[in-house]
Amino acid sequence: AGPVPLEQASALVTGLPMEIAAQLREMVVPQDMATAALLSAHMIVFWLSQDSNVTPPVCLAAFTAAAIAKSPPMATGLTSWKLAKGLYIVPVLFAYTPLLSGDWGAALLVFAFAVVGIYALAGGMQGCMEQPLNWALRVLALAAGVACLWPFSLAINCAGVVVTALMLFYNSRSRVSPAPIQE
Repeated sequence: AGPVPLEQASALVTGLPMEIAAQLREMVVPQDMATAALLSAHMIVFWLSQDSNVTPPVCLAAFTAAAIAKSPPMATGLTSWKLAKGLYIVPVLFAYTPLLSGDWGAALLVFAFAVVGIYALAGGMQGCMEQPLNWALRVLALAAGVACLWPFSLAINCAGVVVTALMLFYNSRSRVSPAPIQE
């Protein structure tokens, strides 16, 4: 007869006694999958709560660093906010990749792609990898970063890594050696 539509299924489960609904949920959703979903949800909330440490006007960690460095607190807070954009990417990885729910190999693969992707995104947003980037290279770096972080295709991830590596090679080859110090 086919699958039951979501509205009908939720209406049926709502009318069941609590014990039967719990047993039905255990039969439909394996325990380790439910545990992984709960762990991911908790880590997403915890990770996003850490944004308050670097986001003005209440960035206590940045204000503490500004006091130690004797720098302007609000400027330090804004700089910390710009540098901490990876805080918004990692929760997406918790939700859409096997970073927490997969085996060690899958988690390490996601981690490696995430490191390269965040590096490429930071280079594209800041306009500098190893050397300053022009607008075309900035757009390419942003595209490579998104490709590295794309959760559904290993081929797209590998293409992002290759583009990032080629950009890094190009930037290191075009490095201008500093002029000698004149005395």
